[in-house]
Amino acid sequence: MNENKDKRILQTCFHCGNKGMLDIKGEYETTWVDIDDCFDGFCRWLLVDCPVCKHASLIGMFTEPGMCDENGEQLFDEKILYPQTNMPTEGTPEAIKSALESAIKIKEIDTTTCVMALRRVLELICKEKGANGKTLESKLKNLVKNNILPSGFDSACAVIRLLGNSAAHADKVVFYNHEVDELISLLQNIVMYLYALPIKIGKLKEKLEKLNKGKNDEF
Repeated sequence: MNENKDKRILQTCFHCGNKGMLDIKGEYETTWVDIDDCFDGFCRWLLVDCPVCKHASLIGMFTEPGMCDENGEQLFDEKILYPQTNMPTEGTPEAIKSALESAIKIKEIDTTTCVMALRRVLELICKEKGANGKTLESKLKNLVKNNILPSGFDSACAVIRLLGNSAAHADKVVFYNHEVDELISLLQNIVMYLYALPIKIGKLKEKLEKLNKGKNDEF
């Protein structure tokens, strides 16, 4: 997040897709300490306004002990808390991440185009995972068969694929915002499972191994 002294930040508005300087309308910071008065965490919330669509967004910045790079510099986890994006970024291939972001951005402009774009994300996932098959349906089933996707996601993929087909074929289907939001949430969960979740689990395992090693060193 790039911020200047005029209380504006360079950020993407996930209401309309505009990327530019958004006005900071309010901010709140809090730091908490543990029982020994040592730094235990920091949060900062920013309420920003988009000059294009006039919608507000809430940005959160979080850090805590242990969130450091290899040089010991403190790292911050920045998230768009509103509108809800749940954008899975860690470990996600850039092509898939970019395609999903584009689909979300275009929702406020054209829900039909958004649904087609969500279907395209499934195509990109199948390509990245090397799925076999001549059609998207067969490729998705191949991912389930090879345990790359759990069977529980089979129906979710089918819904996104079929509605994407209807949108692409100019069928007389009206896609309402709340319905498209549900499709986006389904796809985000799929991407999270495939790419971000393994990395998160790996980091927690690494932390657990360090804790166990520390306990062993005490004896």
